[in-house]
Amino acid sequence: MILALIIVIAGLAMPHHYKVVKSTDISANNTTLSPLVLSHWPALFNWQATEDIHFRILPKKQRVGGSAVLVHPWGEAEMTITKINEQSLELSLHLDDEHLAKISLNLLTVQADKKLTITIEGRANTPFIGSFIALFMQQYLQQLTNSAVNHMHTLYKLRA
Repeated sequence: MILALIIVIAGLAMPHHYKVVKSTDISANNTTLSPLVLSHWPALFNWQATEDIHFRILPKKQRVGGSAVLVHPWGEAEMTITKINEQSLELSLHLDDEHLAKISLNLLTVQADKKLTITIEGRANTPFIGSFIALFMQQYLQQLTNSAVNHMHTLYKLRA
């Protein structure tokens, strides 16, 4: 009983927010796959080959309001484009009809160098255990982002 009370109090006291930021230099020219185009994500980030993760884009055109669905064994993530331009892409992420997140991809070009910054910010809204879910999401998304960026670098090197 006391252990359950401690878990509930800890869950209420810890933050329900999480944030993952990954910055990397990319060596992609204009003819390669772009991380700012949703239809390029399965090839760039290699989600199709890992586990049972499936990525569907609905509809095929990329514009504000366009959406995609990432189906994972643990649930579904619905993504909707909220902002798009030549240097950035912002998505609203809705996880399992319960948790909200925002994904931002910014591509900065300085002379011939390109730097990609991926930011994922979210909140777990589940009562009592939301903070534990947020802590898990922080760790899981960091690993997923690192893996995706590593695969993107490998793909760009192979295409060079």
